Amino acid sequence: MDFPSGMPKRCNAYATADIDVEGEKEAPTKRHRKQYIIGEQVRLLTIWQQNKHWSLAKAASKLGVHPVTLLGWR
Repeated sequence: MDFPSGMPKRCNAYATADIDVEGEKEAPTKRHRKQYIIGEQVRLLTIWQQNKHWSLAKAASKLGVHPVTLLGWR
């Protein structure tokens, strides 16, 4: 299928990441996991314990971890 020169070379919004669109390759999105050593986990949980008034979302934001991570450490 030939596209007119003014149109992008992809046919829909769900094109795969390896399609070359006007000279640029799209990078695929990846999930990243960070592994914490036990000492770091203990330090962050201690800070959370000292601030019992924090909600889960606020604690995760202040400590720089995901809420699910905090719940998994408990």
